Amino acid sequence: MTVPPEKWPRVLLAALLPGLMTLAALSLAAHEPVPVLNPAALLPALSLVWGFTLLAAAPRLKEQVAAPFRRLRTHPALLWLAALVYLLAALAGLNLLSEVGRYQHSTASAEIFYAGLALWLLALFLGFGLTRAEFRDILDRLRRRRLTGGLLSVSALVLMFTAADLGARLVLAQSDGFGFTLMATNWLRQHWEPVNALGYRDAPLDESLPDGVRRVIVAGDSLAAGYGVARLEDTFPHILGDKLGAGYAVNVVAQPGWATEDVLAALKAYPVTPDVLVVSHYVDDSRVTAHRLGLRHPIMPYPGAPSGWLIASYQVPNYIYWHVYAPRSYLPGFRDQYRQFVEASYTTPAVWSAYETTLMQLVEYSRTAHARLVVLVWPDLLAVEESAVFTRPVADFFERQGATVISMTEVLTPLAPEQRYANPLDFHPNAAVHHLAAEQVYAALAAGEP
Repeated sequence: MTVPPEKWPRVLLAALLPGLMTLAALSLAAHEPVPVLNPAALLPALSLVWGFTLLAAAPRLKEQVAAPFRRLRTHPALLWLAALVYLLAALAGLNLLSEVGRYQHSTASAEIFYAGLALWLLALFLGFGLTRAEFRDILDRLRRRRLTGGLLSVSALVLMFTAADLGARLVLAQSDGFGFTLMATNWLRQHWEPVNALGYRDAPLDESLPDGVRRVIVAGDSLAAGYGVARLEDTFPHILGDKLGAGYAVNVVAQPGWATEDVLAALKAYPVTPDVLVVSHYVDDSRVTAHRLGLRHPIMPYPGAPSGWLIASYQVPNYIYWHVYAPRSYLPGFRDQYRQFVEASYTTPAVWSAYETTLMQLVEYSRTAHARLVVLVWPDLLAVEESAVFTRPVADFFERQGATVISMTEVLTPLAPEQRYANPLDFHPNAAVHHLAAEQVYAALAAGEP
C-alpha cells in the first residue's frame, strides 16, 4: 500500500484523534481500577479505530468499505436527525461515566477516551468515504427539503444545550450534602485526588516503615476522607501527619457513605495494622444497624421517567432539580425524618444494644492490633448541641472501654453554623474545622506519649 505524498497531511490529521485515544487508553491501563472502560474493552475499540483510520490510506479498500456508509447517507435528513439524537445520547453517556466509581479514581483519561470514541464514531458514519461530489449532492437535496429549516433550528438548540452541559461541568463544580449529584461529581473530578492503589484518598501506602516510626490509621466515613475540602493537605488526617512529624506515618481508611460496619470490614482487609487507631465517628454511622433491626430509613424522593432520566443524565436539569427545586419543596421535611431516624437508632434499646456490639468490635480490633484507640466523635454540624443525644452515648461507651475520646461538640459549639461547614449546600466540616480536629487529636496523642 502506497500513499501519495500529497495525501500524507490528510492521513496524519485522520490519525490525530486515534492517537489521542491511544494515549488515554495507555493511561487507563496503567491506573487500576478503571471505570467501565477496562483494558479488555479498550483493545477491541482501539483496533476498530485504527483499522478504519488505516483504511483511509488505502484507496481500493476504502471504496469497498465506504459503500454501506454511502447507502446510509442517501437519506441525509434522517441521518442528520439521527446524529442529533446520537449527540444527546453521547452527552448523557459522558455524564454517566463520571458517576461510575466517583470516589475510586480520576476519570479524566476515561472521559478523553470516551469522548474521542464518540466523536470518531460520529465522523465515521457521517464522513467515511465521503467525496466532494457526494457532499454537493447531499447539500442540494437538503436545500430542496422543507424540513431543513426545522432541522437547523433543532440543531442550534441541541448545540446550545450541549455547550451549556459541557460548560456546567466546569462551572457547577461544588460539593453538596447529597454526594451523588452531577455538581458533586464535577467537584470530585477536580479535587478528589490523589487516590492510592487501595482506593482511598491518600498517598500510596508504605507497608514497611523504618524502625521507630509509628503507624497511625485514621478510619471513618466522608469526614475522615475529607469530603467538601478541596485540598488533601487541609484534611485533618494529613494535617495531623504534618504535626506529628517524621516519627509517625498517617494513613487513611475512609470512604464517603461508610457506616461503622464498613469501617470494620475495611480495617480487617487493610494490609497493615496500626500502632494508633483514630476512629472518626459521625452521628449517622449507626444507620446500618438501625436499618437491620427494622427502623425505617427515609427515602429521598426522586422523579420517575421521563423527567427522572433527564435529571440524571444532564447537568443543568440535575442542578435545577437538586439545588433549586428540592431545597424549596421536600428537602426540609426529609431532613426532619432523617434526624428522627438517627435519634431512634440511639434511643431504641434493642438498636442501641446491637450497635454497642458493633462498636465493641472496633475496640477488639484495636486490642488485637495492640493499638492505642482514639475516637473523634462528631455532632451534626447544623445542630451541634441538639445532637448530644447522638454523641453522648457513643462517647460514654468508648470511655468505658478505656479509649481516648475527643468530643467535637465542645470544639464546635462556639462557632456560628456558617463557620463550621464547607458551603451552604454541603454541611461537612470545612478546612478550618479540619484544622481544629487535627489539633485536638494531636494534643491527645502528645498527652498520651510515655
